[in-house]
Amino acid sequence: MSGVTAARAALSDAGGCVFGVRMGNWDRDLKVVSQLRPLDLLGLLREGPRDGRTTVRFLDKELASAAPLPRALDMFLEVRSPEGAKELSQLEFEAHPSADTAERVHAHWAYAQLIRREPIRTVVFYLRNDEGRRVQRRYKVVRGGTRMAFDFETVCLWEVPVDQMLERSAPGLWALSPLGRGARREHVQQAYRQIEALADERLSTELVGVWYEVAGTRCSVADLETMVRRKELLVESSTYKAIMEKGRQEGRQEGTTLTLRQTCVTLLETRLGELPAEAQVLNRISDPEQLQQLTNELIRAADADALLAALRAAAK
Repeated sequence: MSGVTAARAALSDAGGCVFGVRMGNWDRDLKVVSQLRPLDLLGLLREGPRDGRTTVRFLDKELASAAPLPRALDMFLEVRSPEGAKELSQLEFEAHPSADTAERVHAHWAYAQLIRREPIRTVVFYLRNDEGRRVQRRYKVVRGGTRMAFDFETVCLWEVPVDQMLERSAPGLWALSPLGRGARREHVQQAYRQIEALADERLSTELVGVWYEVAGTRCSVADLETMVRRKELLVESSTYKAIMEKGRQEGRQEGTTLTLRQTCVTLLETRLGELPAEAQVLNRISDPEQLQQLTNELIRAADADALLAALRAAAK
C-alpha cells in the first residue's frame, strides 16, 4: 500500500477530519520549547541533528493553507543539514501514553503525506507515565488482504537521565529536565540557574515559564518560588502568564458557582422555610451553567412541589 493510498484510507476512516490532541498545558509547554529550540528535542533521537549549523523551517502554516483540512500536527518541520540534506519531521507531544495514540499519530501523518508526498520522519514525545501504560510505537492498518504497519519513533522523557539533559548544551531540555529519570529538587534548582544564566533574554524568559510549570511535578509552588532569583524572568514569560490567567478564570468560575449555589439556598429557604433533603444536589453541581438553569427553574416554580421537582431533575 503506497504512502498516499494509506493516507487517503486513514482520512476516510477519520470521517474526513483529523483527530485533535488532548494535551492542555503540556501541549503549550512543548510547543514553546519546540518553537524556540527544536533541535534540542530532536537531539534526543539516536540519529537526531547535533550540528549547530543545522537549520530548521517551520511548515505548520504551509500545511494549514494547503488543504481545506484543519492543521493536524503538533509541529511540522523541515530540517536541513549543513550539507543540504533535507528531512521533514512530524513531532507529536503526548502527556501520557493512551490507547489511541498510534491511531491519531497515523491520521496526522496521513494529512501531511497527502499534502507533501515526501518521506516524513514521525516522532512522538511521551512526557509522563504515572500509570505505567504501554507505550505505542506502531499502528497496523488492514485493507482487504493488504496489511501495513506504520512505525514511528518515540522519546519517553521519564527514561532520559536528568543529568544527561542538564549536561547537554540544550536549554530546551533544561526546562523539561524535571521530567527526566532521577530528577530531584537539586536538579530542578540547577535547571533554573542554567536557564537564568542564558545570554538570550527572550529565550531565558520563555524557558523559565516552562520550567516553572514542569517543575511543579517535583516541587511545591512555594519551593519553586524560593529558587527564582530573577522574578521578572518568570512573570514575563508567556507560559507563566497563561498559568495565571487560567487560575483567574477558574477563580471567577468558582466565584460564580458559589454565588449561584447560595442564591438557590436562599430561594429554597425563603419559599419552603427550610432546606429540603433534595437540596444536597447543589453541592454536587459545579457547572455554572447548570446552576444558572436550576436557579431560573426555582425562580419560576409555582409551588413547593415544583421546587422539589426541579431539585430531583437536577440530581438525575
